[in-house]
Formats: sequence, structure tokens, C-alpha cells
Amino acid sequence: MTLDRFDVQFVLDGVDITDHVDVRGYPFEINSGLNDELDTASLTIKRVGELTSTILRGWKELIIYNDADKAFGGYLLTKNKAPSENASDNDYACQFADYSAYFEKVLISGEYIGQTDKAIIASIFAGSADLSEYDAVTHVNVIQTIDRVIFNRKSVRDILTWLVDQTGGFWRVDSDKKLHYFSTENYLAPFNVTSNPADTTRECVENVKVNEDAAGVVNIIEVIGGNALGGDDTFQYTKNGYGRTLQLTDRLAPWNGESKIVVRRNDGGATTNLLVNPSFETNITDGWTQYQAGASAAWAQDSTKYSKGVKSAKITAGTALSMLRGANITLSPGEPLSAQAMCWTDTLAMASLVIYDVGNSVVLKELANRKTSTWEQLACTYINISAASMTVRVELRNNAADSAKIVYFDGVQAEKIAWPTAYCDGTLGTGYAWSGTAHNSTSTRVNMPVWTTMTVKNGNSETLEAVTDVLYYDLTASLEQELYWPTLANGIEIDGQSQRPVRIEVRNYASYQYFGKWFKKSITDATIIDLAVGRMRGMTDLARYAYETETAEYDVRRSGLQAGQTQNVYLPHRGLNGDFLIRSVKYKIADGGYMIGTVSIGAIDNDLVKVLLNLKRSSSGEVAFTAGERLEISLFQAEEVSIVEDSSSITSHEGVYKWDDGCKWDFAKWG
Repeated sequence: MTLDRFDVQFVLDGVDITDHVDVRGYPFEINSGLNDELDTASLTIKRVGELTSTILRGWKELIIYNDADKAFGGYLLTKNKAPSENASDNDYACQFADYSAYFEKVLISGEYIGQTDKAIIASIFAGSADLSEYDAVTHVNVIQTIDRVIFNRKSVRDILTWLVDQTGGFWRVDSDKKLHYFSTENYLAPFNVTSNPADTTRECVENVKVNEDAAGVVNIIEVIGGNALGGDDTFQYTKNGYGRTLQLTDRLAPWNGESKIVVRRNDGGATTNLLVNPSFETNITDGWTQYQAGASAAWAQDSTKYSKGVKSAKITAGTALSMLRGANITLSPGEPLSAQAMCWTDTLAMASLVIYDVGNSVVLKELANRKTSTWEQLACTYINISAASMTVRVELRNNAADSAKIVYFDGVQAEKIAWPTAYCDGTLGTGYAWSGTAHNSTSTRVNMPVWTTMTVKNGNSETLEAVTDVLYYDLTASLEQELYWPTLANGIEIDGQSQRPVRIEVRNYASYQYFGKWFKKSITDATIIDLAVGRMRGMTDLARYAYETETAEYDVRRSGLQAGQTQNVYLPHRGLNGDFLIRSVKYKIADGGYMIGTVSIGAIDNDLVKVLLNLKRSSSGEVAFTAGERLEISLFQAEEVSIVEDSSSITSHEGVYKWDDGCKWDFAKWG
């Protein structure tokens, strides 16, 4: 049997403070855990006034040595001040947490598709300068491939814990700031144990106890996750009724390799352009009337700037508003009118497209340019909601009054449809025609599709700035644009991947046959966005809970064991023979510095994921600490204190009181 001793040294912020830590009068303790539990060290530092004033600031580094080996490394998080034996000085009861405490302060956002857990960890640590002092490669092993996961401002600590929840592995950070991520087969105990003192190949153990617990048996696991992707697809939608918002069936994510979804709008369909000279190819007078509210405005056909054909209308400002007016159009009750025009100007809000109420001299709709020095499409729609017919016209305005500013218009259209369709005139080829003289008559388009690929923006942070812009709201799975959507059949197409909530149910029929009952458990974790990952999580939990939990406990007198290690145990008198998972270890330092460890083990299911640590249970997906996942090491010095009972007689007292004069308290008199 091996007997190990412990020789302790404390180094805080690079200073040896061993002489300031009285392990006899103030025992210290080290608790070492796995996964989401921090390793902690508790100790009292005495005579702090003799140390530098900055040594006890938060996040100062503490290293505890056992001879030349590090027993703990971490940071100071809390301290409590108390009077020292010297009334002019203070003692500090301090709590330290291991190096992984800093992981809570580093947030990560990212998407990982088809990557191993090791690759995900490597990417996280390599991509953050805050983690540069940590080694996340040397002791990180591959356990599973994660099909897809998105972390949104999630702490590194939460990410590591999420990974082991899916894969059945473990993680910890050692005293050299090296991350260990492993399954049980990667982390073997340094020695095996037996109850036979004659077996010199193993350590002999004492006080063996075995416990079986069926209270936590579960053989049906329902996993409710976030939204899983359905693969690259094109979705078609038909808008019912007039509206700027299109509600989608599912939330959509971009195709693989793309950064955004793609939205196409059918701007085709049968229509008639009611404006007879829409692109000013022959002149600017057919179908248009020149008007100004002041003087010196000018109108001309221009061949240097154009959007449709090879000509445009040029309006130079006068001393007040100047414009081109289209012919009157009659709208029956309930009838819509959509107008559009391409414009070019070098000044914001200088050009505007107007639908004007001729009978009441009122502007019904107006849209001014939002871009400069480029051709921009202006469009607006008005619906006659009155009970009577009304006369309207389209106006192309130059809003300047400086006799200098120039605006250009081209490709003008007016149609009795509740949304502006693609530009139409008889020169555009198959499907288009003039109703009479070219460029001096209305024009038509047959019922044919004309697809416009829109600019997709984030509905939660961006704004609409063009007729072809669209906002995508991911939370509500909806699209919003400036004007009404077309009500054409399948008039909107979207390239994306559907996101539907993950719901997986896994069962262990052998457990049901064994117990004769179903025992159900539900897991809710919005981070699970892939069916394979959800199934992995369910199977991991079944491996832990499908049968009675068998645990054993024994004492060993050799150091080096930690929770998560796999140890071969041969204790035939208790029916234990095989590989078992160490669930916790609690080391004590007895007289002379010798160590005694109490070890708790649980059996491993080799057919599944070889894990028996209890998962943190929470319906919200947040995790709580579980005592079964802790490695507890208590280090202290034993000290005897003798208490003697005295039964001397009690007498009265006269005169001045004196200490230790043989009288008992409350029978003496103060003099």
C-alpha cells in the first residue's frame, strides 16, 4: 500500500505567502470539479498588513503547490476581512476559483456546421485574443461531430458545458491553464484498486460500500430544441389581400454557404401602362403638359442621361415648383392606381413622383428621391376608397426654386393595379405591345412573369430605402416592403432553409421490459437546432438514466485520482469487477501530512456513451450544479485540543476582585 504525503506552499500574485497561511489554526480546502463546476480553494491569509497593498485585489492569481506539483491554480474572487490576533492587523478569509472562471467573462457568437467538438473548441479559442494564454489543443479530444449549432453571445463556459451535455464528455482546466476535454476512455486513473492486500499490482482499498438507486430511472426522453434547418430549398408564396407584410410559413435561414436568404418578387402579370409617352423617345410633349408656379423653368428632351430607351425628360428649375403633368385618369370607387418613374438628380428630395387629385387639388401620394447621382425608381400607390369616381393624374416634379437645379425622368408608368409592376412599353419585345402609335399610345403586357431580385435587409436593425428593398424579421418569420405585395399566384419566391422546432423522442425498450413501466423526461434546449444533435442528446441521457444507478464508495491512501477518470475495480466481495467512472474524490490530510481519499464510483454503460455523471436538469435549457459531478479534495492539518472539567467548590468573595484567585465567575465582587 502506498502512503502519500502533502507538503503545501502558497504563491499569490508571484509572492510566496506560505508563512501567512496557518493550516493548523485555519484549515484550508480545495474542491475540484468537472464541466460547469468551478474548482475552488478556501484559505485564510493572516497578517495582511505585512504584504503589499495590491496583493489581495480581485482576480489576482494563486498557485498552491504540493512539493513541486501544482495542486491548484486560479483567481481571487471574494474575501472577507476579520480582526487578526494583532488588533492592528486583519485576516482575510479568501475564496479562489480555478482559471476557467474567466471563461464566464468571454462571450462568443458563431455558427458551426459539420464540425467536430474539438474543431469547434479550437476555433473558439483561436479566434479570441482574450483566451490566448490558454492551451485548448494539447488535451482536447474528438468525441462527436456536431451537425449544426449557433452560439449567440454565449459564454465560453456555457459552450463547453453544452458540448459535454451533447457528447457525454467532460471538461476541466488544469493548474497550467490547459483545457482538458475528453471521454472516459481518454482519461484513465493512474492506478487500479482491489480489496486483496496481496495484489501488488493494485492499490488496496478499505470501507467498501455499494448503493443502488432507482429513483432517477428514465426510459423515454423527449428533446425540445430550437429550430432545425430543412436543407436548401425554394419556397413559393401567394399574398392574399393587399398588404406590405408577407407572413411566411417557417423561419428561414440562408442556403449553405450564403449569408442571406434570397427574395424574388414577380413584378410581371398582365397590365396596361396608361401613360402614352412613358420614355420620351420622340418628344416630351405627347401626353404631357408643362407647368411651373414661378418663371424661367425649362423642359427638354435629353440624350445624355437615360434609363429606358435612349432619351429622357430634363426639367430645369425655375423660381418656383416646375413639373410635367400626365393626362387625367378616372378612378372608380375601390379602384387602385400605381405610378412609377425613374429619376436622376444630384440633390436629395429634389425630384418627386406625385399622384394628384385633380378635382380637389390635393396631393394623394408623393415620393421624393432618396439617392443622388444615380437612376432611382420612385413608386407609389393610391386606392380610391370613396364612394364616387375621381379624376387623378401623375406629376413629375422638380422641387427646386433656384433656376438651376436639374432633374431627369424616364420610364414613367401608371396602371390600375394595387402594386407597381415591371415597366411596360411596346418596345420591350415579346409579350409587350403599343395599343396605337408607338410612343404615343398606351401599352400592354400579357400575363407573364418578370422576376425582381430584392435587397434583403435585417428587419430588426435596418430600414427600407428603395422599392426593391425588403426587411426580413427572423423572430416573426415575415417580410416587409414599402408597397403592397403582388397578389399573383406564387408571386414571391424565397431561396432558403426552413427552420422548424426540433422535437425528438428516444426510448429504451429494454429498460421498459426490465421495470414494466415507462418513465418520461423532457429536455428543453434552444441551442439544439439539428435533429442529429437532438437525438445524440436524448441517447446520452438514456445511457445515464435507463437503469438503476449503481454507486460504490471506498477509501484509498494514494493521491492522484480525480472525478471523470475511469478506474478498474476488483472488489468481488461487493460484486464489483470491471471499469467504473470515478464520480468524486475527497482527500483529507491526516497527521504527518498523509493523505486518505474517499472515492465514489459509478458503473459505465459501454454500449452507449460511457457516461454516468448526472446532467443538470432544467426545462429552460439553463443548467444547475449537480453535486455528483464534483471532485472534492479537503486539505487540512489535524490538531488535538484537550478539554478538562473542574469541579472545585464555590465560595463567596470580599474585597477587590483578582484574576485567578480561585473564585468562580458571578461569585466575585468587582472592587
